[in-house]
Amino acid sequence: MVQINTKKVLLNILIILIPSITITSSVYLVLNGKEDVKGVSVVQEKSTPYITNMISNVAYVGKEYIFVPRIVGGNTENLSVSIQEGPSWMAVDENGFVVGIPTIQDIGTYRVILTVSDGTLSSDLVDYVIVE
Repeated sequence: MVQINTKKVLLNILIILIPSITITSSVYLVLNGKEDVKGVSVVQEKSTPYITNMISNVAYVGKEYIFVPRIVGGNTENLSVSIQEGPSWMAVDENGFVVGIPTIQDIGTYRVILTVSDGTLSSDLVDYVIVE
């Protein structure tokens, strides 16, 4: 006579069957995009782009300053970074990196406001940079 261990059967269901169903459902939703799935529609809402990392807070006289913003959200095809407020030596290059080389006349503390935009939505990152 065969004994069925109920705990093992339930454990196998939890470990194998449920994750398999979840993954299959997720793949189906992704592959079928915006189509209705049993009465549930997938709606892609617009999200505001924003910078997730903080500005490099120290810049050194005569050394190249580079800040690479990590951006999430927004329409990734139209993202742009701009400097709304900052020192005159600081600029945004063609890659969207904040760069510059401060001189001895630039020693001090500067408020920096970076704006990231996707053409429709935007957000600001406000921080400070000290030139030593």
